[in-house]
Amino acid sequence: MELNAILADLGSEAAKRTFLLACKFCFERRNHPWYDARLTDNYEIGRRFVAAVRPERLADFEAAFRVFEVDPGFRTQYRPGFLSQDEFGALEKAVATLESAKFETTERERHGRFKIRNSPRFEAIARKLRPWVEGIVDEPLELSFTLFSRYDGSGKLPPHLDSPDSKWSLGICLASPRPWPIHVSRPIAWPPEPLPDGTPLDAVAADPSLEFGEVLLSPNDAVLFSGNAQWHYRDAAPDFGAAHFDILYLMYVRRGSKPLTRPAEWADFFGMPELEQLHRAFELKAQGRMAGSRQ
Repeated sequence: MELNAILADLGSEAAKRTFLLACKFCFERRNHPWYDARLTDNYEIGRRFVAAVRPERLADFEAAFRVFEVDPGFRTQYRPGFLSQDEFGALEKAVATLESAKFETTERERHGRFKIRNSPRFEAIARKLRPWVEGIVDEPLELSFTLFSRYDGSGKLPPHLDSPDSKWSLGICLASPRPWPIHVSRPIAWPPEPLPDGTPLDAVAADPSLEFGEVLLSPNDAVLFSGNAQWHYRDAAPDFGAAHFDILYLMYVRRGSKPLTRPAEWADFFGMPELEQLHRAFELKAQGRMAGSRQ
């Protein structure tokens, strides 16, 4: 829906003013200029918006999102030979039946990968492994989403933090024709501090205070880390020839926190109807219909 159509649909002048204020915050420069930061940016925009329209509820808004904080003492978990032979064989069969036509190709140029999100083929293993993850991270969880990624020899993944819907990321390697490690930092505070202007993302990877560790995965090896609180990256992939690197990520969040990862549900979750106007602004920006908006 275009801006003018939204304004006409809103009716009351108060609703229009609230919506335009939300749009103003969406125009502002991104705080987190890395891949997969949109939801983190939306949280920061939400904080400023709530402070402006419902300042008495700002503490509630901020407190709710603390479920995405991670114990600074947590360390990346590496598990070789993670699944039983039967379980891993079932996953291999599931991957073999994936239809290439259903692969998303939007990240082919940027990251050298094809992906499928929330394939029903991976729901059973995600449910089965949830208690194991809960035991490691010591909190009740629910599945956020599954993500199967297939990288070719042009694969690359610059330093980034995932959105909060990837708080706990369990990655299971399914195919690895040549060694291609992932580098994962220690946990940092969430929400993350903005990077100083002009800071290249390569500087993040070179920061010794982040204590990056290398994890090399072979088929049926697994890694567990906090996607939204631990920086991670992969250098340019080696030549895989005609082969590819396959990994399945199972993403979990604190039980009951999924509405926080969906701005469309914020108004109901917080009982703040003003947040519906913020969601409209987010949608308009995502559609590229705000002049000057940054995607």
